[in-house]
Amino acid sequence: MAWAKKISAAGKAARLAIVASALVGGIAAAPAAASATTTKTESSDSVQASFNCSYSLTYYRADAYCTVYSGSIRLRSYCSGYGYIASPWVGPGSWHLWTDCGSYQRTGSWIDYTG
Repeated sequence: MAWAKKISAAGKAARLAIVASALVGGIAAAPAAASATTTKTESSDSVQASFNCSYSLTYYRADAYCTVYSGSIRLRSYCSGYGYIASPWVGPGSWHLWTDCGSYQRTGSWIDYTG
């Protein structure tokens, strides 16, 4: 799946807040595993981040296997009862990013990006 968007910094922050609030109350308590692949080119005021990621998601952990072509990305997750955690920012190259909520339930994960 590929997307190309032009969004402002305020729009990006609003989108993340909406996604986080929707995910906190909308995940079932049963453990589940999922995988997906995402290819994105995101731009904000002519600054671009381009990357391709595949994911492995479980009850406590999120793994992202990404190739970054330009810009920087990080994997961020929300752990119910704990809060947000994030991997380090990485630039161009191939990366394995992960977050682990320990004994807390992972209720959402996504890629943050910057040019």
